Amino acid sequence: MSNETITAPQGFRAGAAAAGINVPGKLDVGVVVADAVCAGAAVFTKNRLCGCPVIVGREPVRGGRLRPFVANSGC
Repeated sequence: MSNETITAPQGFRAGAAAAGINVPGKLDVGVVVADAVCAGAAVFTKNRLCGCPVIVGREPVRGGRLRPFVANSGC
């Protein structure tokens, strides 16, 4: 059986949870974690006003090396 999910590349794990951000009971937060630090990049808004996740998320990406990645599906 082939693995065609986000965890197909060796060395990555993933999970999801229903955090109640969008529709109660539906999966709305995802986490991908690399077993070791690896190259990473991201694109953020250029708006002068942005949310805390953007402010907090910019710093770790600045060095170009990451392990975890967290995403939500709606606010």
